[in-house]
Amino acid sequence: MSQQASANVRARLPDGKVLELPAGATAHDAASSIGPGLARAALAARVDGELVDLHRPLPESCELVLVTERDPEALELLRHSAAHVLATAVRRHRPDAEIGF
Repeated sequence: MSQQASANVRARLPDGKVLELPAGATAHDAASSIGPGLARAALAARVDGELVDLHRPLPESCELVLVTERDPEALELLRHSAAHVLATAVRRHRPDAEIGF
């Protein structure tokens, strides 16, 4: 097995703490390791400044911010997700509908 395949994830949190997680860990895994409440509350994550899905594998070393409803960007994130859900529903009902994203 290569060293890269077995490398752990080191995620630095905003408070300076570093989480050590197994290779392939996600932001959701990181939130779960902190506590079940945060795992339920997390909506997305910022990994090295980029907003990402909670289930994207984390890089070997990163800066990690878990986004919850308390964050200023949460409302925009929820609106964007709701728009995609609505678009999916419209396309199922009217496959010929034009949706402007």
